Amino acid sequence: TTGGGDIHKSDGNTDPEFPADGASALRDWSPHLVFVDGGNTFWLHRCLTGDGGGPAGGTWSAALAAACSGPEGAAYVGVSAGAIVAGARADTATWKRWDDPRVVPGREEYA
Repeated sequence: TTGGGDIHKSDGNTDPEFPADGASALRDWSPHLVFVDGGNTFWLHRCLTGDGGGPAGGTWSAALAAACSGPEGAAYVGVSAGAIVAGARADTATWKRWDDPRVVPGREEYA
């Protein structure tokens, strides 16, 4: 995917049923597994929730929660930042200042 939650279509892909974004893919494809890789925890949180706004702010955390809930829900596997954003707090990312919150405009400090 790209930074804003859009799914990257390979060159020449003209499939009209290819989802436009991550939320659509989670809803339409009914995945068995959702794998969220690492990176900067603050940026990933912004991409999932839209916190901080702007063009890269996503809004697919509700779609992710829905895809991973219920008896037919997908298994969620998170690595590094992907695991941290699945938790209630981001203290792990700030413990040793692993991630820099300044990548998200308006978030210049650890909170």
